[in-house]
Amino acid sequence: MFRGPITASEFSTCVTRTIQLVNSLRTSAGSHERFMISGSVGRYAGFTAMLPTMAGAANRCVIPEYKFDIEKLAELLVHDRKKNPAGISIALVSEGAMF
Repeated sequence: MFRGPITASEFSTCVTRTIQLVNSLRTSAGSHERFMISGSVGRYAGFTAMLPTMAGAANRCVIPEYKFDIEKLAELLVHDRKKNPAGISIALVSEGAMF
């Protein structure tokens, strides 16, 4: 059932919870020196993935507004991981992202 646009408080909660989730994944990623890929809501618009990434929660963000090259994303994640002293790289992917 379509309920209409989300309210400002729902959007704020979504962004805040996404930042908290990705930050908690950072601990696990650092313990194992891994890549972490996390999903975010946003089938048609990537705002809920882009804002947490801009806030520093993730290294890379994939949104539905732009198609992405999975090989290029992998290269960027490897580059980010090599630059990071903890040996981690995190990508936040909006649910509508396509390659």
